[in-house]
Amino acid sequence: MFLMDDITKALEGEMQKRLEDREQRRRCVDAVMRWLMVEARKKPVPDLNERMELMRTRLEHMVENMEYRFEAGQWVVKVAGSDADTYRMFQFGTSWFEPDPEQVERLIFGAFADRTVVNAA
Repeated sequence: MFLMDDITKALEGEMQKRLEDREQRRRCVDAVMRWLMVEARKKPVPDLNERMELMRTRLEHMVENMEYRFEAGQWVVKVAGSDADTYRMFQFGTSWFEPDPEQVERLIFGAFADRTVVNAA
């Protein structure tokens, strides 16, 4: 069991190290924003562009402060305060877009993706 704990801590450390890189944080935001712009079902609100820009700003802040953890056999994203509100918006949806069922996977993908993979998605 101690070996698994060591492996888990090493992976968590690598994920956190990735988030210290500004480019990797940008890729996390881009992965979620790509879903929001292309795949998410949105209501036709008149100020959609402004809402999208505000959401990008909120995501950038959230990604700067989030942590990855491996708990109970799965990866989780930890956020606090107003970042938790942003996370819940994607988890449960809002009055103008539906929830993202693959939110955690998308944030993890962004942290490990290189420029080629993100641009091809």
